[in-house]
Amino acid sequence: MIVTRESYKQTVEKLTKSSGYYGQDTETTGLRHHDKLFSIIISDSKESFYFNFNQQEDYEGTKIREECILDRQWLQDLAPMFSNPKNYWFIHNAKFDLRMLAKDGLFIAGTVHCTQALERLIKNNLVGKSPYSLSSCAKRYGFGDKLDAVAKCVKENKLSTTLKLPGRSRKEKLLHYDKVPFDLMAEYGEMDGALVYKLGMEQIKRIKSMPDCIPLARIERDLTKVCFDMEWDGIQLDMNYVAMAEQYEEIGLEIAYSKFKNLTGIEFKRGPKCLVEAFDKLGFPYPKTEKGNPCFNSDALEDMNHPLGDLLKDIRKREKFISTYYSNFRYLSDSNSILRPSINQGGTQTGRFSYSAPNLQNVPKEDSDNLKYYVRKCFVPRPGYCFVMIDYDQQEYRMMVDLAGEHQLIKKIHDGMDVHTATGEMMGVDRRTAKTINFMLLYGGGHEKLAKALGVSNHEAKGLKDRYFRTLPKVERFIKETKIDGQLLGSTTNWMMRRYYLYDKGKAYILPNHVIQGGCADVIKSAMVKISSLLKTENLRSRMLVQVHDELLFEVHESELHLVPKFKEIMESVYQPRSNLRLTCGVDHSWKSWATIDKIKGIPDGKETRDSIQGKDSA
Repeated sequence: MIVTRESYKQTVEKLTKSSGYYGQDTETTGLRHHDKLFSIIISDSKESFYFNFNQQEDYEGTKIREECILDRQWLQDLAPMFSNPKNYWFIHNAKFDLRMLAKDGLFIAGTVHCTQALERLIKNNLVGKSPYSLSSCAKRYGFGDKLDAVAKCVKENKLSTTLKLPGRSRKEKLLHYDKVPFDLMAEYGEMDGALVYKLGMEQIKRIKSMPDCIPLARIERDLTKVCFDMEWDGIQLDMNYVAMAEQYEEIGLEIAYSKFKNLTGIEFKRGPKCLVEAFDKLGFPYPKTEKGNPCFNSDALEDMNHPLGDLLKDIRKREKFISTYYSNFRYLSDSNSILRPSINQGGTQTGRFSYSAPNLQNVPKEDSDNLKYYVRKCFVPRPGYCFVMIDYDQQEYRMMVDLAGEHQLIKKIHDGMDVHTATGEMMGVDRRTAKTINFMLLYGGGHEKLAKALGVSNHEAKGLKDRYFRTLPKVERFIKETKIDGQLLGSTTNWMMRRYYLYDKGKAYILPNHVIQGGCADVIKSAMVKISSLLKTENLRSRMLVQVHDELLFEVHESELHLVPKFKEIMESVYQPRSNLRLTCGVDHSWKSWATIDKIKGIPDGKETRDSIQGKDSA
């Protein structure tokens, strides 16, 4: 139903008195966070209502009927519905809608059920093109086909423009959904609202029939608002530092381009054609794929013993720093220098988060390269706050040892020995070798990959692998049993009963990694929900800003530093080990940036910092 100026007040009153369960969707000018909503759709069990607050005309310049154009200030009449903590909202890809609503001052206080996130939990066995889109979900549950006329209209009428982004050769396609004919858009929006309501109600039924999955479903449900809060708060950038770093890399890049021309006699251009010509001129054989095609990926350049290989690595590194980080930070940040990345809570099959616009999980650490400027130094706490990083100590390997029940190794860890040092002592090898073996086998690598990683022969690597499993037979048993479960049953589960399916029996080696990596992801997700609840119930100023796999970055107000041990305690308590091997955390802090660990008034540096905040006996 299209809501008119005449029916608006009555419709709002009607919806407010509804059951308390709603489907919600927004139609926006585009799919970027820079875009704005122009309509809101709210559905209940009976009907779907289309509120148009912005669209004035279509791509042909045809004016929308005036009675269908609502005053934008009327949006606030919907605020009581959204602010009612008793209401339950079904939204597909909810964080996007939450962000669009928030830009107009509308915040949902009730429960948000992201049908996309919950569908990945219910059916974590789907492959193919966009299996978790609303269209795919609707077909799968027999709700009918989602209207695709809008996408056709956008394509056929070229309702898009190309925006050149800061950096080199970067472009972005801007869609203009607000130019789609009104009646078509209204029909599309009403259908989406109805579908997401039906999907949400069906998912509740399915989850109730999967009792082992209910605790995890609650975490994923509540996590949506946690991630939105993190996105909405954002993280502060030092734009002066960003500008200096970008300028430095630009100068370095121009120097590298000049070196390339001096070495090869040709101008640098992106693409294999230029590189093939360069190597041919130098008379040096360039690397090729098995099919004989030129290959200039990072591995090929790493193995190349030629100055041009080093120069190309330098060019690519600088281009990445400019386009992925510095120029991207400028483009994506707002007028207050706040960067708000997009967090995908079901970004991978294991259940791990992924980040985009930009990817803050892939920001290099300060010690990763000998650089003048470091990307993490671009991020600074707001006045009156400091950064606190709390990270799990060797989380994945500790979980594997615990699940395997390798008691001799567990005892050494409890006695204060580092995990990899303990493994090395038991095997009779150095820590570096033990660490490489630990992670290579955890991630499903065979002795050939181990040989390459250690720089030894295949025969030596096989001997080390065999010795490893003789030393830690329970780890070998855990890995084998996990693979067998997948091959016999088609799936296996982690400690929180998240299910992982085996699509190819020849790739059973991925399952132990899924169980461990996904299990660790569920640990930190659980901690994030609990810490977020603490921040809100206590009305604290401190914020949770960024999640990077096994670590959380907080912005802690100077008056609340005493709460850091509580955050740490929560993170350490969510996982209940099978043995007595707990998942412990370390704490670092900084006044100045994400990258540096600086002295805070009253709290000394280094290891003393950790002890001061955590307490000497807390670990």
